[in-house]
Amino acid sequence: MENIDLDDKYNDFLQLLSHEMRTPLTSIRGFAQTMISAYDKLSDEQKIKFLKIIDEQSNRLIHLVEDMLMASKFNNESDTFIFKSFNINEIIENCIHIIKIKHPKHYFIFKKNFAALQVWADVEKTQQVIVNILDNACKYSSSGSKIEIKVKTIFENGEKCVVSVFDEGCGIKEENKKKIFNKFTRLQNINTQNVEGSGLGLFIAKNIMDKMNGNITCESNVPKGCIFNIYFCTLNPNDEINRKLTSEDSTK
Repeated sequence: MENIDLDDKYNDFLQLLSHEMRTPLTSIRGFAQTMISAYDKLSDEQKIKFLKIIDEQSNRLIHLVEDMLMASKFNNESDTFIFKSFNINEIIENCIHIIKIKHPKHYFIFKKNFAALQVWADVEKTQQVIVNILDNACKYSSSGSKIEIKVKTIFENGEKCVVSVFDEGCGIKEENKKKIFNKFTRLQNINTQNVEGSGLGLFIAKNIMDKMNGNITCESNVPKGCIFNIYFCTLNPNDEINRKLTSEDSTK
């Protein structure tokens, strides 16, 4: 029964992937053919407009392929993580800059934590996680709405840094809050039927955080929308173990 369910999800995913690839490819081909057949008749303004659309749709395809490659790495565990200590505030600012290019009409508020929080993780993978969460927040909320990012420290099974992303979108039903991180899962309703994407962004983010000994959770944002909480380790696990051993030895 489980294999049948997985096959159904896989078939749904292939249909989604086919649709997501066909749309930009059709757009690229259409505008390219127009420029070839009617180049001399087009104004400079039209040519620039068409080239911009081709560039945008090409980038969309590149991101889709990158998501597919990243998702496949989790199956064979071939991906490499380089852990180090770094300031999470700087990474978040970089991520906001990246996502603003894709979603220029959204309003971003970053409540920086001036404690200069350090996290123990892979810098590149951390940026990918935060960009994916911000991108998801923008896609599922209306243009011009607010996306807020907050950072705090908690003490729960050791010290953790929590990056929280608040959106004002359509929200997620309670029974779907864990499903959204599953592979081949994409929730469909009247509010999300026109949202572009492979449905792999949250799956990739969750798997990266699992491999970095962190976590991602989703909760409701009152009065509407979602809050995605990303939990990072702040200490090298080996340093933490050595510190505990030293502390125990000093009490003997």
